[in-house]
Amino acid sequence: GCKGPHAAMPPPEPQGEDGEGNAIMIEIHLAAWRRIMCWDARPAAVLLLGCLLVLAGCELLPSPYDLGPVVSDPANADAVFAGTTVSDDVHQRSLTVQAPLVRLNIRHAYNAIAVFNYDENRHVTSASYGLGVYVHAEDWLFLDHAYSYGRSFPVKSGRELVDCYADETCLISEWVSIALTRSDLEQFARTGFTFEVTGSGGSREFSVPAGYFAGFLRRIRAVLGETEDRSPATPPAGTDTPAPPAPSAAPGHGRKPRGV
Repeated sequence: GCKGPHAAMPPPEPQGEDGEGNAIMIEIHLAAWRRIMCWDARPAAVLLLGCLLVLAGCELLPSPYDLGPVVSDPANADAVFAGTTVSDDVHQRSLTVQAPLVRLNIRHAYNAIAVFNYDENRHVTSASYGLGVYVHAEDWLFLDHAYSYGRSFPVKSGRELVDCYADETCLISEWVSIALTRSDLEQFARTGFTFEVTGSGGSREFSVPAGYFAGFLRRIRAVLGETEDRSPATPPAGTDTPAPPAPSAAPGHGRKPRGV
């Protein structure tokens, strides 16, 4: 069988905690990284990634193995736009916009997500944006920070032991949720986003092309009814004009998301 004597061993606790807690935090938990094929003496395994994303108090609960669309060319904004899904939870009054997953290889992947909460009139009251990063490794990395050219980003992170094998090697999954702002999305849609996630056991570098954020942002604008300059589109006759956001409000507040 695949499981070795350490398969039930819990992960050791990381040393220290990230002190950044004032920004909007996005918790990303693993749900489906256990579904793998036995390594034994083989050099590679087939990994299926899955996630449970919790954003701003609103839960996105996909089927454990339903990752949604996967885009093969993240630089293609049209493909990302077409692969970005929108789900509307009228009970929790939340709208989730999820970009397609990008599998860089069997050990590294990422995807972007946005959640908009709205009131009884479907005017947006809060918005959260994030980028989820997924890593498989044979050693504990304790990834808990994200940096890009001197800037530190608020993160939430987690890790778990997936399985151990007859040759005493183990597979460990770690995930990092990087909190972004609407301004970040606007900038990264022009420049791309290269960053490093680090921990006491190592680091990984990722580079997300501008086209990925451009396609994702285009879908967000379509959902919110925005024009390219981010002003709300003209509402249909007989509807209320959404109030403009207050200066301190996050982008998207006060706008009425279009039905999905």
